Amino acid sequence: MDTKTINLDIKRMLEGVAFEDLVRYRHDPFWVAENTLQDEIESRPYRRLESDADHSWHLADMVLLIGPHFPELDLGKATQFAVLHDKLEIFTGDDLAVGLSGSGKDSHAFNDELRQKKLDREHHALSQYLASLPGDVATFQKPLFDQYHAKSSPEALFVNALDKMQVLVRILYAKDKESGPFGGAMHDIWWEFIENYQRPKIAQFTALVPYGEELLRRIKAKR
Repeated sequence: MDTKTINLDIKRMLEGVAFEDLVRYRHDPFWVAENTLQDEIESRPYRRLESDADHSWHLADMVLLIGPHFPELDLGKATQFAVLHDKLEIFTGDDLAVGLSGSGKDSHAFNDELRQKKLDREHHALSQYLASLPGDVATFQKPLFDQYHAKSSPEALFVNALDKMQVLVRILYAKDKESGPFGGAMHDIWWEFIENYQRPKIAQFTALVPYGEELLRRIKAKR
């Protein structure tokens, strides 16, 4: 991918993060307490934590922004993967890849035992989730979950790699705003985690590597 296209795509992806900060019902006279809380939130120098729904929407948006460069991909399927990929966290909660240490050594990222426990929780959660759906819906969604988790299609690999790249987009957005924990210096332990976990995951879909490297270059320049 040429540099001009990559830069334009990154600009659009950063706009997607900003879009998530556009609050509905702002100054609506029927949402008084909520707007008072929003006033307080907007007065602070940092943004709120990303929700799973924010992340899934942004990932789906990135599929539609970058996916057309790869006509061999079924973008309908890829978008479905993006929407569903973390939905089992309704049952399991978010599983922090960096772990409490920030290195990933105490999480599923680099611990085989914890990775297997995560897979077991997800398998149980998938059964719970599918059992809660009407039969035709469950029949439609189950192969999507299976294919995504097995990374058994180009679309699954694309979305899995894009999922890891989305983290870098959000961090760059925070660096650009000079807010939150990433507004200051980046810890060496974070760079080690990126080298050993994020980078190889992004490289699953080779064409995304230049995007990942450009995002890291920009983050590092603001370190």
